[in-house]
Amino acid sequence: MKNLILIIVSLLLIFGWGFKVSAQSCPTTLAQVPIPVDIDGVTMVASRFYLNVPFGACGMTFSRVKPKTSEASARGIAQALISGNFKGYRETFSHQADTNEAFIKTFFDHQSSIFQKDQPDRIAQKYKLGILDYFVMGNASHPFLDSLLVVQTAGKGYYNGRSYTLNPVVENLDAAVRLLPDQFTAFPDPPEGRYYQVADVLPNDNGSVTCAFQGQIMDMDIMKEPLSNYTGPYGGLMAFYQSSFLNLANRKQEDYLKGFSPASRKQEEAMMADGGFEHFAWFETMPIRKVEFILDADPVYFIFWHSADGDSCKYDTILKTAVDANPSQVNFQRVNIQHETTIGHLLGDQTFADNLQTMMENAE
Repeated sequence: MKNLILIIVSLLLIFGWGFKVSAQSCPTTLAQVPIPVDIDGVTMVASRFYLNVPFGACGMTFSRVKPKTSEASARGIAQALISGNFKGYRETFSHQADTNEAFIKTFFDHQSSIFQKDQPDRIAQKYKLGILDYFVMGNASHPFLDSLLVVQTAGKGYYNGRSYTLNPVVENLDAAVRLLPDQFTAFPDPPEGRYYQVADVLPNDNGSVTCAFQGQIMDMDIMKEPLSNYTGPYGGLMAFYQSSFLNLANRKQEDYLKGFSPASRKQEEAMMADGGFEHFAWFETMPIRKVEFILDADPVYFIFWHSADGDSCKYDTILKTAVDANPSQVNFQRVNIQHETTIGHLLGDQTFADNLQTMMENAE
């Protein structure tokens, strides 16, 4: 009897009957992913600027991945990197893609060494960005090892999406994911209140991702109008911002410089040294500075303004900080002067800027 049972079990295993782990793809639900903001290239702060994207906490081992899915494509890319199989990795790209063989090989060597050092065996998370699927790869010890991008074509095929890594939305999602705790499973709910939504489109009309944030639409020239004209929840912020330019207009150099973080102050002083303080002050206070929108990504604020009708909006970045002696009291600092930021790639993207302008016009 015992031998008969062993024979039956052996036959089941040989022919693949029973004891199979069902293959699957990772389900997703809409989530609001908070984006970090880098400050003067020194620190990063968590913000209330969100990407609205479908998200799934998969925890799916490679053996459970369903064939002919984006998950299967991500698994194939990962396995090629782990095995050091450049030919197999090269075949994960679309034949229609404009790819540079030498650059792909350099990138492959670098990423392959990372995957071989601590090998992923599962898809930890999935995010959908239009036609792009962003996967976090991990293993039992380290849920967050690295990320891979898969792009879906019009013919429903799946290919390596490495060429999208410099897209502003992808960059900011990547920055957010890399700061998440290892045991992360869900995002905290955003605070209550009204949220504006602006879409940023991925290249070549490959879908869009919605950005959500609080804020206020405005129409105030801070060089000409008194602060008493302002009404809204950002009185302290606007008082600080206006005083910065009034100090400059009144040639109060030290009072003006006190409003900057240490790193950004050095940048301002360097620009002043180029042509002298008088020329700098004249140039910075000469144009109209009409505030159009306050983007509230607490504790970071982006104040969008323009200097003449028809001009595209520019923005200044302000960080809210607590006073050491009295944590309930807040100060503001102007930051990121002459410093390129990850979120700046998104806020400065022409599509985002155009959609923000359209949103403001439609709200009027």
